[in-house]
Amino acid sequence: MSIEDILIENLQQMKDVKQQLNQVNYTALEAKHASEENKEKLEEFPLFTIDSKELSKVVSKIAIKCLGGKGTPAYKELNRKVFSDIYKQVWREFDVTSCAAIKRKYLEDAKKFISEYKLPRALANEIETLNNQVSF
Repeated sequence: MSIEDILIENLQQMKDVKQQLNQVNYTALEAKHASEENKEKLEEFPLFTIDSKELSKVVSKIAIKCLGGKGTPAYKELNRKVFSDIYKQVWREFDVTSCAAIKRKYLEDAKKFISEYKLPRALANEIETLNNQVSF
């Protein structure tokens, strides 16, 4: 076997390896693309139960804070009004009829929206009045 034959054989082996690498790269790109498509589809799903519960905890935390705490007179009388107002604003913002219908891709936005909740002035005044009353 001549040097020329050895070089030709080495070049052929290199071509074969390059072709195999190209096939591996192509397969990897296909897998990556499929993974990204699956992730996008998952983001379009409504919230899972655990995510809905997490949102409920955020709502509860904000509502209790707005009412001045759990033991306050306002909490006892107005908690349903405050919770209802928070949920109505969330549903309106995300165009849904329940928190469970919010798309997964909006979960963090929903948490932020709830965390930034501001009481309507009339409700804030009611809460302040109730919490400032002296009981005998």
